[in-house]
Amino acid sequence: MHRCRRRLLLLGLPCLLLAGNALAETTAPWLGSISALTSQDSRMHLEVPRAAVVAGPATNPVRAAASPVQRVLDLANQLRDIRYRKGGRTPSSGFDCSGFVSYVFNQGIGLSLPSTSAAQFEAGLGINRDELQSGDLVFFKTRGKRVSHVGIYLGDGEFIHAPSRGKRVSISRLSTPYWAHRYAGARRTETLAFAQDREALKPVALKDQRLVSKASISPAALGRVLDITAGSPDVFSASSSMRMPR
Repeated sequence: MHRCRRRLLLLGLPCLLLAGNALAETTAPWLGSISALTSQDSRMHLEVPRAAVVAGPATNPVRAAASPVQRVLDLANQLRDIRYRKGGRTPSSGFDCSGFVSYVFNQGIGLSLPSTSAAQFEAGLGINRDELQSGDLVFFKTRGKRVSHVGIYLGDGEFIHAPSRGKRVSISRLSTPYWAHRYAGARRTETLAFAQDREALKPVALKDQRLVSKASISPAALGRVLDITAGSPDVFSASSSMRMPR
C-alpha cells in the first residue's frame, strides 16, 4: 500500500512542477513549499507560488434596491419633456397633471391613485408645507377654489409636473409667485402602499383627524413594495398612527 502511494505521488510531481512553473511566470514571489513524502526517511520539497491573479471582466458592484421614493423620483425625471395633453395618461399619448402622477406611482411602485387631481388630494395623508419630503404630492388651485393641479415634490423647493396645454413635463419651484399664490396643500402617498387588495379603502381617521382615503394596490405590487421598503423606517413614519378599518 505504501509503495502504491509513493508511486502515485512521484507520478504526480511532474504535473505539479509544470503547474508551478506556469504560475511562476505570471505571479511572484514564492509563498512557501509543500513537502511530498517520497520514502520513509526522506522528503522532497516543492516550492509553490502565490495564487495567480487571472485577468477578467470587471464585475459591477451589487446595487441596493432603490427605495419607493427613489423609484418614483427616477421615473418622474425620466419623463421630463413629455408633452402635455388633456386626459393623457401615457408617455406615448402625453400627460395631463393627474395622468402624469398616476402613471409615475403606478409604474414606479404599483400604487393606483385616483384619476383626477381633486380626488388625489383626498387620497393621502395631509401634511404641512414645512413637512414636505421628496415624493410627496403638492396641489394647487389654478381654477377657482377647487384643487385642479398636482405635481410630485422633488425636494429643495422643487416639484415636477405636467403644467398645461402647449407645455411639457418640467420642474418648477414652489416659491415662484404663480405657484406660491395657488398652493393648496400636500399629501403623502407612501402609507397607501400598504392597502391589502384592489378594493378602495374606506376613509381612516388619524389621531390628528387628517384623512387617508381611496387608493388601491395589487397583491403582487404590494409584495414588491414591501420587499424594497424592508429596513426603511421612513416608510412607517405615518402608518404607525393609523387605525385600520375592521
